[in-house]
Amino acid sequence: MATRIIPLGNINQAPSNKHPTHHWYAVDIHLKGEDATIVLTESIAGGHAEQGGSLTCSLEELKELDDWEAHFTLAGVEWAIPLIKQEEVEAKVIIKQLIKKAIQT
Repeated sequence: MATRIIPLGNINQAPSNKHPTHHWYAVDIHLKGEDATIVLTESIAGGHAEQGGSLTCSLEELKELDDWEAHFTLAGVEWAIPLIKQEEVEAKVIIKQLIKKAIQT
């Protein structure tokens, strides 16, 4: 089964203190069947193998990270923060809300 990638957003924050022209932040949802993961990516100087990096996690794991909101803001998807912070809403429902909003923008 193929993985579908739904981009929520990305922004080049260069110039930054790490690179003058290429410092991208991105947030994507990866769908594989009924499973969904959130992928946070930082690309510095054209890649994320040498500088930057990426992190794949569930929605529940995302909420436990200290800096996820800052990454979402740097990637231009601050609109997603209130959706993710909803209490007593199932993760699958939140993922559907995120995808619907991403497709509309």
